[in-house]
Amino acid sequence: MYFNQKGTGEGVVWTEWLQSFGILSFKVKGQEHSVTKSRQIASISTEIFANIQDFIEYACTENRMHQSLDYLREIQLDVEIDNIETFLEWLVIDIKKEETNTIKNSNLNQKEVVSTIISKATDWFEKQLTKNNVQIKFLSQKLSHFLTFIDHMSNIYVSNENSHQIMRRSPGAREGTPIVGEIQSGSGPTRLII
Repeated sequence: MYFNQKGTGEGVVWTEWLQSFGILSFKVKGQEHSVTKSRQIASISTEIFANIQDFIEYACTENRMHQSLDYLREIQLDVEIDNIETFLEWLVIDIKKEETNTIKNSNLNQKEVVSTIISKATDWFEKQLTKNNVQIKFLSQKLSHFLTFIDHMSNIYVSNENSHQIMRRSPGAREGTPIVGEIQSGSGPTRLII
């Protein structure tokens, strides 16, 4: 975790100070930072793909789609269906910016490439929404149980130190209505018996 953010980030930026006084900087990335599924080290020539599906598999990766989600959060938009256009726009622009030469050299139709990116990314985005909704429902249920527990506990008190009798405050009952239970203490730990 760096800068209070979970994840691997986008790489490590190095800045050289001794010779260039901070003018020279560059980014290095490991395999976990890769946004494409390249099988080899980057070369000067671009990869050539026989069809759009192979290109999409290479360029429209889960890492790159996660970067697009990060962009939504960066500009303070929630991951919700209303923001899918912004998600898709960032993703398409990023892929086109990075892979224009690959698209051209592979003789792929740009409109078909964009359409296929949008199709794949829309399915992926909808799955993320489903995951988020399941997590939100789970957290909502946990919070509801916790609030019920807090409410229950705030209505219980010990009537006085001598009797060790447990009392419950409830809306319809007179103050100090006993509930079934008592506190037992002795040589061992104090216990609540209900």
